[in-house]
Amino acid sequence: MRQIDRFLRTIYKDFPLFEIFDYNYKSSSPSYKFASDSSIKWRSAFDLKDNDYRHEVKKVYQRSYSDYNEDELDNLIVEYSEKIGKYSPTKYRHNTLNLFLYIAKELVFYQANSLSICFDSLLEWNGIINKIDANIIFAMKAAIEDHDISFEDAHRIQHDNYRLNRLLSEGISENHMHLKGSGYTSELNWYDFSTDTCFEGQKSKKFFDILKKNIRHYENEKLAFLKVRIIKFYLFAQIFDHRFEDSEFKKIFKKALQSDDLDYFEFLYNKLKPQIEIFKEYWEKEFSHFNHSPRKEFLIERSFLKRLFSKYLRCELSDFDLYLLNIYLLALNKFKMIFYQDNEGMGFEKFKHSENIKEELLGGKDLNKRIYRTVFDKYYSEKNVKQIEFRIAPKTSVKEYYKIIRDLKNVNDDFKKKIRIMLSNLDLSFTISKIKMILI
Repeated sequence: MRQIDRFLRTIYKDFPLFEIFDYNYKSSSPSYKFASDSSIKWRSAFDLKDNDYRHEVKKVYQRSYSDYNEDELDNLIVEYSEKIGKYSPTKYRHNTLNLFLYIAKELVFYQANSLSICFDSLLEWNGIINKIDANIIFAMKAAIEDHDISFEDAHRIQHDNYRLNRLLSEGISENHMHLKGSGYTSELNWYDFSTDTCFEGQKSKKFFDILKKNIRHYENEKLAFLKVRIIKFYLFAQIFDHRFEDSEFKKIFKKALQSDDLDYFEFLYNKLKPQIEIFKEYWEKEFSHFNHSPRKEFLIERSFLKRLFSKYLRCELSDFDLYLLNIYLLALNKFKMIFYQDNEGMGFEKFKHSENIKEELLGGKDLNKRIYRTVFDKYYSEKNVKQIEFRIAPKTSVKEYYKIIRDLKNVNDDFKKKIRIMLSNLDLSFTISKIKMILI
């Protein structure tokens, strides 16, 4: 597995999203319109045997990792192309999607119906999920094993260290918990953004404000993310073999993907919107059985990806659909990692920024309850946490303190009623931060 996390980061997180769109789908000329003046046709994107695509991957790789020269990187790419080819579907032998297939085959397994990993491989797993969304691996393994995505599926992977599990089962206390970062906020953010059918509604504007401060080539990336939202519904239609796709949709859809002008894209989007609204209705109906679960957002994402990966494993995706699926995964990771706090550029300002944006895209009168439900679901699903100490920023009045404590207690009480397990009596305690700039 050496180096695989670096390649995943390069291909599915760091690669500029706007550069992967080929603006001339029907042209035979290599006209990818990269800002870097490279030339790749869309059919060559995500293909490790293609020299032009490999050249771009190496350039992006070396921006983050300078310890390998081009020749060494060529050897590594050849090595991994051979490794992933061992499991890849015949039709897609050199596609980068096989990196996820390789990890799902080699690193993880089901144990007691839960996705698990050898304890000695946890550090390697951590290196992978710090760079890409773990739900992709969960979905790929589910597709391989034909595992049903259910309400019981855990948010995180399990391990096989039985002795450690026995020790922890006696009970532990979480003594330093930040509310915004302890639930499924990144899952909520991605779900709300990617299924929003407004061209540039409030949620989108908030995300693009964040994007502007965090990424180069902002205008290009903004347009690319808007395209990804229609890609999501297009891919959803492919799961059902175009059953509810309008005959004109694909033609306008391709024009929209080729557009490099935001105003023209908006014009085409408005033409597509009636069909997108139909897709959205089918989407909500198809996944309605998850509606009342605090895990709804990541369970739906896994179910969606699992179905696409199943078609991939059966060689039922066209080259064009596979190209779009890879773009979708790149966008998913790029989006999610904006909301993760990593160790690059450490410091209090980065911590404060990361905390502040975690719920930026979310809204509605039940926002706090929605976040709190995911927090308590996460801790109750651990089954060994007996006490949580919340970090709370200073408030301006006793009334504010009372409200947040009351809201947390109410959600906790709801879980006590629903989850009848030995550790359901979860105790809460609160610490008031003395540093007023900390936002919890």
